[in-house]
Amino acid sequence: MRRFQLLLFNTIQKEFRSKTLVLITIITVAVILLINAGLNFLSKEVLSQMGQEGAAQGTTMALIFIISKFTSLLAIIFGVNCIKSDIETNVSPLLMSFPISRFEYLAARILGSWIIIMSYYLFSVVIAQILLSSSIGSIVGGPHLLGAMFYTALSNLIVIMISAFLGLNMPKIMALLMTSIVTIIVTGSNMFLKGKEWAEMTADLDFFPIVALGFHTFFPRMGIIDDIGRNILLQKEIDLNIAIELGHFGLTTALFFFVFYYLFNRREI
Repeated sequence: MRRFQLLLFNTIQKEFRSKTLVLITIITVAVILLINAGLNFLSKEVLSQMGQEGAAQGTTMALIFIISKFTSLLAIIFGVNCIKSDIETNVSPLLMSFPISRFEYLAARILGSWIIIMSYYLFSVVIAQILLSSSIGSIVGGPHLLGAMFYTALSNLIVIMISAFLGLNMPKIMALLMTSIVTIIVTGSNMFLKGKEWAEMTADLDFFPIVALGFHTFFPRMGIIDDIGRNILLQKEIDLNIAIELGHFGLTTALFFFVFYYLFNRREI
């Protein structure tokens, strides 16, 4: 456990030095400040016509959407680099010479990158909520925002795992592109088959529905998880069995990780 903790801390320390993280954080804060300045510019008459609560809710949703997209972008970039950069700089062979298992190494790199990404996400959301609350004159957000952030965190963990896996097997630019494509396909498959019974999903199958069914069945359902988080954020009714979806997500995530570990363990480093 001590070795794993040290490796996890090393991952966090390494990623915190990333210029990409600094750049996107600056851009995010700039966007938040710009939107906040726009709210401050609006006259009380305009805000009263819109309704402070409605203005706050709409602005919060827009900001969370922007922050979530930046978070996903960071997850792809950090995921691709978290292991590949070690191999390119010959750090991996050095680490493997210590009494560290490949399982510990892989888990620490993925988890460390995830912690960095979610730290950025939490920081951005907190800044947005503080500034918006100050502009509106009342507290923006609530417990439902924490619920939405939980599901965003789960989704980004899968994005990191996908990008890390692809980053080991192809050039960086190709891995970035392919991670985006896979994410879109998985999310699209989830939305296409969301809420359908098995008989309905398997009726009249041709090539594209079969592909969608494969991703929906055997892959973590990022699209469903994102949809649950979005409904929590909007405080809408969720017409899915959350326990089943979380169970499926946990099982397929564990399966994906162990397949990743099996292939990584067979790799020459």
